[in-house]
Amino acid sequence: MMEPQYHKDYYMSFLRMRLKSHDFIPLADLIVAKDYPRDPEFLYAEGYALVEYLAQLKGIAQLSAIVKNVDASRKASNELLRISGFKSLEELESNWKTWLTSVKENDSKR
Repeated sequence: MMEPQYHKDYYMSFLRMRLKSHDFIPLADLIVAKDYPRDPEFLYAEGYALVEYLAQLKGIAQLSAIVKNVDASRKASNELLRISGFKSLEELESNWKTWLTSVKENDSKR
């Protein structure tokens, strides 16, 4: 989230185009990825957009709890669900995609 605004705008536009083409890394795969995919820019764009969505939804303080609370005994997916309030990763992903398509250029400026 510390990237310059023009990077954020680029990644959001890039991600919207990929979403329209149904070329999207499922959230369940994104959060457990251990290696970079062939297209690391896409992974970065999705990661940024997810963080931006959760920050707008719940705030930075709650979002930082994911990093603090995830360890070998607590999965990232469990923390995402706990913090976001969604019942499943599918529900979170669906709402995130809706947000991605509804947020206008420069609306995600912080």
